[in-house]
Amino acid sequence: MDFDMQKNLTLPVLPLRGLVVFPKSLIHFDVGRKKSITAINKAMKADQLVF
Repeated sequence: MDFDMQKNLTLPVLPLRGLVVFPKSLIHFDVGRKKSITAINKAMKADQLVF
């Protein structure tokens, strides 16, 4: 079978300085910038993951 599937996703991204996060890992970090706090709050309200 030949599948030609294409799916576009919009994912929230939060840049982290000095950190590398590997798949399926859980980390804790501090957020201080207003833009970052707003992004996290929006993602949480929509029950989305943050990448």
